[in-house]
Amino acid sequence: MEVSCPNCYATYPINPERIPEKGATPTCKKCGVAFTIVKATGDPVKDRAQRMKGYVLVRENTIRKDFFSETEADSRKPPQKALSVKTILENRQFRLGACIAGLALLLGFTGFFVWKIQVHSRFEKHLKNTFAQASNTKVTIAFEEVTFALLGGVSRDQGTIRGLTITNRETKGTVKFSDSIDFELEASEKRLVTKPFNVYIDDRGSKYVMKDCVLEAEASSGTHLKFKADEVFSIVNGIEVFTVQRLEASFSTQGTEWKENPRFVLGDAEFGFRADDIHVWSESVLRDVDILVSIKNGLFAKDQPAADATPVNYMDIFRTKWGENKAVAVLERCSLRILGSEVKAGGKLEFKNPVEGSEANLRVSIKDFRHIMKYINRVSETAFDRIVVALVSLDEKKAAAYNQDSDFLDMTLSYKNSKVKINDQDLQSFI
Repeated sequence: MEVSCPNCYATYPINPERIPEKGATPTCKKCGVAFTIVKATGDPVKDRAQRMKGYVLVRENTIRKDFFSETEADSRKPPQKALSVKTILENRQFRLGACIAGLALLLGFTGFFVWKIQVHSRFEKHLKNTFAQASNTKVTIAFEEVTFALLGGVSRDQGTIRGLTITNRETKGTVKFSDSIDFELEASEKRLVTKPFNVYIDDRGSKYVMKDCVLEAEASSGTHLKFKADEVFSIVNGIEVFTVQRLEASFSTQGTEWKENPRFVLGDAEFGFRADDIHVWSESVLRDVDILVSIKNGLFAKDQPAADATPVNYMDIFRTKWGENKAVAVLERCSLRILGSEVKAGGKLEFKNPVEGSEANLRVSIKDFRHIMKYINRVSETAFDRIVVALVSLDEKKAAAYNQDSDFLDMTLSYKNSKVKINDQDLQSFI
């Protein structure tokens, strides 16, 4: 396996079995900085403590060994009389068949090679269009080149995206995401899956790292994207700001070309987000996050040729056209743990034109609400007092949201006619 220098991210091969129990301290050949390598214990608390000390953790690989046994044949066939090679080569039918087979093989290989070149060219063009579409007036996303393996299968190819960068159009500063990303492409299924890769971003003292990332993309029926990362963290001025463990984000759309603007698709979409653990300032804030949002009759940007991918005012379309098409967003699933409190939510947003006239309903239930209140009191006593006053006011108006005996909060938020209500009570009346 490979380890990376925490200062310059240079990678070096290493055998986990040769690391001593107390660890090892090699010196990076690229930048000259010494760093400590230790074996991961498997305990999240201990491993995190080691990481906070600046140690590089190495997990031992689990190797599966398959054992095969050979068996002898139950019976033996009697030997057959071998034909003479000279007799075969002098046979006229054999020579004619060999010539035809050779010609067919040559034509087939030539056609296969030309077809592969066309597939690779279309993929690279589509990738450029996608990045051009993702770029905006502030940043540009691009890559240096895409290369493919010389010999690929009939339905599957292997390739590499090199030099993935993002450029700030105002400052002209460029940040490199990754040197290379290996992937497998199934052209017939319009499906791409990357092999695990790491992303290192170093920008003006701020470092962002994503480890063991995998991207899956499919366009056979609509657009389907899924991004996974084993660990994501940010370091600012040497201090770890946040860490996300086992992140997964997904996005999918299906629809038809919008008649008013062919650069958009009118249809349905789903957004999903999951994470096992989110730490902020070395404190576990969120755990077991699972969120799913669906959208009906929404407008979504469609891939355009890079030359035609001029900036579009998405906000104007969102403010007016979503309401005209009666778009609806539904919070299908939302469950997570915040500071030890178990939170569940669900709701719906109906878009109107203009968007300020939209209507929304959200139901939130929180078990063990005291954990959140303790944290709020520690951060801001003013905010804590306002929440207590609001809960007491709801109770006085026979619209209680909090049950002190069970430490359970259950309330409904609604937005209509530019007014926010909690349990059918006007929010302004008790704030």
